[in-house]
Amino acid sequence: MGRARWTVLVGISVAVGLLLTGIPPLAATAGAGSAPRATDPSSPTLAASSPATAQAACPATSSLLTAANDPSWAEEIQNTRNIASNALADGLPSTDLRLPYLGEYPDQVVNGVPETGVALAAQQCGSAGQNTAPAGVAYDGQSDRNGEVVDDPVLDSNSLLGTLTVNSSNNFYPSSGTPNYWGAQLNAVLANVTILGVRGYDFWVQNVISYDTFNDTISFVDDTWNFTSYTSEMQPSSLVSWSPNGSDYTGTWVAFSQYYYAPPPFTAEVYVNSSVNAAGDQVLWYNYTLLADGHFYHASYDDLVFRSQANPSDPRHLAPAPFEASATTYHLVNEGYEFDAFIGADDGSNQLMLAASGSETLRYCSIADCTAHHFRYANIPAAVNYGSQTGEETVGIAVNYVGTTAYLSAGPLILHGLWNFTGAPGIAPGNVEVTNDVSVSGSPDPGGSTPYFFAFFEDSAYAGQSYQWAPDVTAWYLMPGTYRYELMLSDYQERQGTLVVGDSGAHLSVVLPYSPASGVYTPLWAFGDGQLAGVSSTGTGTIHDQYVLFNNPTSNCSYCGRAANGELSRVFYAPNDYTFQAFPGLFLDGTHAYVDVNRPPSFSVGADGLVTYDLNLQFFETRHVTLSNAAAIGGWSAQEEISFYITVPASQNPVPAANVYVWNSTDDLIMGNTFVAAKPLAGDVSPDGLVLYGGTDNVVWGNTFRDPPGIALGRSYAGLGEAESGDLIFNNNFSVDNPIVLLPYNFPNVADCLPQCEERNLSNTGFYEYPHDTWNVPPEPASEVARRVNGFALSGNVLGPGYTVVGGPDAPTQGGNFYWNFGDAPNNRTTIPYVARFYYSDWSNIYPLGCGTIQAPGAPCGTAPAVAGAYEDGIVSGGDYAPIIPIPGAREAPVPIASSADRAGAPTYELRLPLLGTIAGGGTAPIAVGLAAPAARDGQRGTIPRPGPRGRMSRPFRTATPRRGSSAIKRFPSRSA
Repeated sequence: MGRARWTVLVGISVAVGLLLTGIPPLAATAGAGSAPRATDPSSPTLAASSPATAQAACPATSSLLTAANDPSWAEEIQNTRNIASNALADGLPSTDLRLPYLGEYPDQVVNGVPETGVALAAQQCGSAGQNTAPAGVAYDGQSDRNGEVVDDPVLDSNSLLGTLTVNSSNNFYPSSGTPNYWGAQLNAVLANVTILGVRGYDFWVQNVISYDTFNDTISFVDDTWNFTSYTSEMQPSSLVSWSPNGSDYTGTWVAFSQYYYAPPPFTAEVYVNSSVNAAGDQVLWYNYTLLADGHFYHASYDDLVFRSQANPSDPRHLAPAPFEASATTYHLVNEGYEFDAFIGADDGSNQLMLAASGSETLRYCSIADCTAHHFRYANIPAAVNYGSQTGEETVGIAVNYVGTTAYLSAGPLILHGLWNFTGAPGIAPGNVEVTNDVSVSGSPDPGGSTPYFFAFFEDSAYAGQSYQWAPDVTAWYLMPGTYRYELMLSDYQERQGTLVVGDSGAHLSVVLPYSPASGVYTPLWAFGDGQLAGVSSTGTGTIHDQYVLFNNPTSNCSYCGRAANGELSRVFYAPNDYTFQAFPGLFLDGTHAYVDVNRPPSFSVGADGLVTYDLNLQFFETRHVTLSNAAAIGGWSAQEEISFYITVPASQNPVPAANVYVWNSTDDLIMGNTFVAAKPLAGDVSPDGLVLYGGTDNVVWGNTFRDPPGIALGRSYAGLGEAESGDLIFNNNFSVDNPIVLLPYNFPNVADCLPQCEERNLSNTGFYEYPHDTWNVPPEPASEVARRVNGFALSGNVLGPGYTVVGGPDAPTQGGNFYWNFGDAPNNRTTIPYVARFYYSDWSNIYPLGCGTIQAPGAPCGTAPAVAGAYEDGIVSGGDYAPIIPIPGAREAPVPIASSADRAGAPTYELRLPLLGTIAGGGTAPIAVGLAAPAARDGQRGTIPRPGPRGRMSRPFRTATPRRGSSAIKRFPSRSA
């Protein structure tokens, strides 16, 4: 499949209204509420169970434009990336930058309609496919007439109105900078703007809703891009004036509104408007109205006055520049003129929708119908449920319609037409209830709890899109039609069948039989204690009888989604346009029972038979979870930089992704695992091994963090990202480039903190809160039990009997952690306490190691002024005063150390530890059991080879503070779609 992507965003319509003399009232038709629900079920037709998944043949692609056969498209991609990076470097928070689509496929055909950046699912040969594409309501100047897609006349408007009603939503995506945020955009092209008397400038305008599901706050932000040139840069010289809220960030124009408390249900209308002022200059307005929590709000929060007149003393009459929808007119950056509105993720990342209920409309006011004293809005002439011009994406939402209203719900993202596309196959009005009555049988859980399973639907009219994921909710809402389904859960047989959804609805009643031979071929998710038993092979959830999650990897299995040996089914490979993954491999949310995730499988997925990716592990608001004895926890090698920072390696990334996230959790234990850094694909970055954020009282013990196999220790990879206080972190082997990435910033909110932020400015605790953790226990014999955590006795030295700690006796001793660079650059310390110093900056690629200043490439230290915030120390307080070191004179241990982690009242789990080996030329080093000790590298003292083989997020309270360079209010986290 390569790097082809669907562009996906879940669609929520955004409203646009006229701002000339005032703002029209909230439209009476906005957000009609939930759609009618059917009551008469129809029985599914069960097909014989089969591991095969239907695949459409790959079409010829020679006619498609790509970055490879269209050099201008490749240049456009790079130039737009540059303007985004420059805006971030200029101080624009990444949470306030909606990126255009920059995928490989600029112009393709979906359901007969040319679309920019929407790759045909059938191109994803060999995979069941997942749509990640902007979804909602869009009109690109085409409609269906008698089964034929035709070009409509060009539609010009000087006001667009998108209306969004949200009844409920539940999303969480920690692999982005804003895990709890979703956004809704109204996008359009403002065409033929006149500047200095010259007509023909095009601007892409975005009026965006940003919503935080944690604290139910809403705000609005706009982006204006110059789509007249490939650089996309918006030049202030083209403007006469602008509102105090607006600022130019090196080519991207952005403005911000205030925040409002808006618990669901709420209705928002977002407007973009075009007019002409008394001086004859064209004006672009951004407006909104909001009905929330019993209050009505309205405002114009940004306006841009273009320098339209060549001679202001002799102004020429100009009409307002139109917002244009056209199937036949193109601008330079991204093709096509369209109106669209939808919801989705932030920063071009993905968004995982777990539940949703809402509606949206999209309307326009024609030039003739919009004046200062009269305005009348009409529904767009036709609609499809996907857009194409933006890069932010979502999975797990269905968009259907009744009349000219689109309805949003948790379900499969099947791209299709809406009103006035009813001549196309499979298009039917309706948002029909399909009751979810899927269950399991033969479960090892005697209580018979129903676990979280994975449902996929394929519309038979759009088989080329293959199966699309639908969240496990009580009911789905689908368009009437015939669907094939595939129901999957690890250690249970998959089930396939056909479901006919009529106008009165349907009922899906299927039983998945217990089948340990199927192995772990799906992710393992549990929301609350009630779902743990269904994905556990043993246990009752007490400290003496802990749940042990399924851990049997796939091996020549049947009824397991055609999963390759040791992998998950390929349906779970679902990157978006910016290579963000869609699904976590392990996701525990709000569980408090005792859980032992012992010897978990890799949760890897194969993309194309050549590259394998590891889905990450996420623990959110959990207690008493123990992650233990994982042989090799890998990462997502196609990870885009979170927040689209200028690409820096994981070792210097203040906003990391992670192989394992522990969010807002307490009393969790990460024990005896090996974390293997992911070697990134070209243009991507490696996640950190482990990130802890927002919780406390967690213990990290006995783990090994190492670089990818065959990679020399250097500056690329990171082990532990620490962003919480009160943790105990000891007896770990940090044989990874940067052992500790200290995260003193509230990093989901301050994605671009460095180098723009002063690291010494600690007064704003919303941004800075240095972790205070404990990195050692008092030195004591390795045979003693240092701690008991979650019923496990922790004892031993992770490097074996030939090691002690600084200040300890010349005998096997436990106490602190092993740091490969203790005493060496970039640590720059030869005595305790250990301080790991790395540099976090956009310009890290030209930082010589050991310099605290930006230098010209190859220049020595001291030739450039210091830059505040250029570096951070890996440990600032609670430092490790007892690093692990070799026992003087120790040479070799004939057997592994007999350390163990014993669960109270349960069998002993062995902690696999390396032997102590001899390095050629003297000295000692840990080596993996059964492996020869490699020779030391020239010029490196004590080189250590890496042993072994390969809801809702709570945040610290933040006060509203002024945004840098703006009079607007800084958002809590932030972003939109």
